[in-house]
Amino acid sequence: MEGLIKEARVHMTTQDMAALKKVPFGQIPLEIRAKVFGVDYVCINMPGRGQLYVTRYGWPWLEHLLPEQWYENQQYYRIGQRLSGSGTVYRVPTFSNIRRHISLVVKFSRFAQDVMLYIESDYPDCNTLKNFYDARFNGPFEEFGILMELRSSSLGPSNLRIRTKRPFAIYCPYEESDPWRMGRALWRFSPYQEAIQKNQTCAGGPDVKLDIRKSYILLFGWVKGENAAELCSQGLLDERELRALTIRVHNELKQKGFHVLDNKPRHFILRKRRGDNLLLHRNGKLVYALVDFELLVKMKRSQLI
Repeated sequence: MEGLIKEARVHMTTQDMAALKKVPFGQIPLEIRAKVFGVDYVCINMPGRGQLYVTRYGWPWLEHLLPEQWYENQQYYRIGQRLSGSGTVYRVPTFSNIRRHISLVVKFSRFAQDVMLYIESDYPDCNTLKNFYDARFNGPFEEFGILMELRSSSLGPSNLRIRTKRPFAIYCPYEESDPWRMGRALWRFSPYQEAIQKNQTCAGGPDVKLDIRKSYILLFGWVKGENAAELCSQGLLDERELRALTIRVHNELKQKGFHVLDNKPRHFILRKRRGDNLLLHRNGKLVYALVDFELLVKMKRSQLI
């Protein structure tokens, strides 16, 4: 184990990775662990490839998260499917000799970039939209942190659960680029640096930092289904139902103490049943999963009233 820890802190081969994966997540030594925005990570260095920060959810799928499975040679672009909506997001199939294949959601973080938002006049709570003037994209670790807070929130009715895709890992490739090429500005970057310094506990492990010159790629588990806007175009939802679902998602998030600044139907995943019927709760409401969190924010106490 000591040898694996040393390799993980310096560089780690595929063989080292296979041996480390046999250790349960909770038993990974603190020397290669970090807690950032409340989320525990195993921090793995890979020679010539960058750093991989793996969550508890991603640990069972470690072999699928390796860059050669989805990133190298632009596999996310060549074999992946770009998803509709804003941002750079792909669905990428991965394969393993050990376990069945799975699909990842590969999302390039847009932190420190300009946020362009269009808000319709009849948007829910439009009279309290001061947050939009100061809107910024969540940083990669911040996004995972606030998502985990949403998933564990005890606010609202006891039977209310916001389904989401699961955060697996954050990958930082070794390649560097000029910040302006990635749409980043130094004056926007400073708050991200300050936030990550204040919100991490390393306990002997690596100090996690953000580099304005590097990409940060978020890996999620794929959620089966189709987004509500696509289902509306197929005739399975009408405009009235789409509007009602958007308001419902907004209100349920608010009950949990959160708000999505670009709340829209493309971020709601619904699942078909036989005969093109949509999956419903026992109470007759549509079952949905939320899948975009780069503009997810916690509401202030005064906004919850």
